[in-house]
Amino acid sequence: MTLGLLTSIVRPIGGAQDLLIGTMSLIEDGNFFFDEFSRGNAQNIGNSWTEHIVGFNIADFLLETKNNQAGAASHTHSLSTHDDNLIVQGTFQMREGPSNDVGGLRARVTGALENKWVMLQWNNLFNQYQMSFKTSGAPGNIKTFSQSMDDGDLTTLRLVVEDSGSFTYGRAYHFFNPASMSALDNDLIFLFEHSATLGDIPATTESYFKQSAKDPNKLDNTIVAGRNVLITGLSGGHQARILGPAATQSFVTQIDGTASIDIDTYALPMTTLEIADGAGSTLALVTPAKGLWGGDEYSASVII
Repeated sequence: MTLGLLTSIVRPIGGAQDLLIGTMSLIEDGNFFFDEFSRGNAQNIGNSWTEHIVGFNIADFLLETKNNQAGAASHTHSLSTHDDNLIVQGTFQMREGPSNDVGGLRARVTGALENKWVMLQWNNLFNQYQMSFKTSGAPGNIKTFSQSMDDGDLTTLRLVVEDSGSFTYGRAYHFFNPASMSALDNDLIFLFEHSATLGDIPATTESYFKQSAKDPNKLDNTIVAGRNVLITGLSGGHQARILGPAATQSFVTQIDGTASIDIDTYALPMTTLEIADGAGSTLALVTPAKGLWGGDEYSASVII
């Protein structure tokens, strides 16, 4: 094979670009959900959110309930079909208060006969993270983790959920400044396995928080995404990895033509997907304008 006959291809296909000696195209969008409340000041959330108990305001790109009251909001969202794992993430500005005020995330399955969920929250009365699990009856805390939080701290929570059909597995992370982070390995606060099952991975997620009488808690942004980036059409010793924004991740070698990259511990969104040969020489690159999110599936056609 004469590589001199292979020219560099620069052609956007499904968000693909900067292709070297092969092509790579997005064949299934993971259909992630990301809301940073940048719609301007408003008296309601919009963007297909449902407001519960009390109304909400958007002010200075932050979401808060009206009049410092307790409230919750939920957004129904369906992820891609091939990814049966879920990442729910939110960045909160927590406030001090005299009562049992919380801010957190909930991954929930809802249907005519079920209301099952995993919940991760920070409780400012007890200065601790709490994880609850509900499959029937009243929910119960299954994990707690002590954590001091200063008034006004901006903190990000991530809940990762996997349901095997027999057990529910999950991880919970707490971290600051996700834009500068390369990985979350050192920010794990919970690792759990529950004998009950949620069933299908939830299509409904809730970012919720209660208010103190002093200052409102606020939500800066929220993310719902799958957990794996899938690359098909690989061969030989081909391998794949995700780059940036703060670090380069390790290669994952293809198995039966497919490489699945677990982004459980990656700060989102990642920026670039790379295909390489067994020696690590780059064969193709793609940098989607929307970033790289769990649930995305790419098809590679590498001529080597």
